[in-house]
Amino acid sequence: MTDDLPHLPDVPDETFITDPSQVEALTSGLRVRILGLCRQPSSVREIAERLGMPVTRLYYHTNLLEEAGFIEVVHTRKSGARIEKIYRVTGQTITPGPEMLANVEDAGAAAKAFAAMVLEPARAETEDAFQRRFEGNEQRMAVGRAIAWLTEAEIEDIETRISALIAEYMTGELALDDPQASGYAFTYALVPFDPA
Repeated sequence: MTDDLPHLPDVPDETFITDPSQVEALTSGLRVRILGLCRQPSSVREIAERLGMPVTRLYYHTNLLEEAGFIEVVHTRKSGARIEKIYRVTGQTITPGPEMLANVEDAGAAAKAFAAMVLEPARAETEDAFQRRFEGNEQRMAVGRAIAWLTEAEIEDIETRISALIAEYMTGELALDDPQASGYAFTYALVPFDPA
């Protein structure tokens, strides 16, 4: 989005959640959309233009994402009398840090935080997509849930195929200027299911 930036290093593959309190930043559909736009260096003004909303509505959300460690200031520039910050994501994906997985004191709280890390953004994105659909947006979407009884080999096959799809379609540069391209979120959780 921003043309006048110095060369920036590549975005790291992962940002690690080191504290369950960081998950709160992922529970808003708006903040999830801001994260998506910040895959490319962006100012709050540029984000506001892309989202079609006032700049003043976004400062709280960008500050929360920055405090949580999911975006960072990669450049500043003068814009009139103000200094404009340029933000970018700190990692291509967000995942629990090794220390969180190793030092679990309260298994229930940790499980809840990890599930929220994956499912809260998906809930917010899905709710936002349905809201836009009910308001007349005809953009294609696919939503579903399935339960299957699988062998370890089948689970491994599914994981391999999902990883290949992500590598093929969900990584790399965003086509923000391509009028034929639309942003899509892909969330999955292949977890053991206990019908009891």
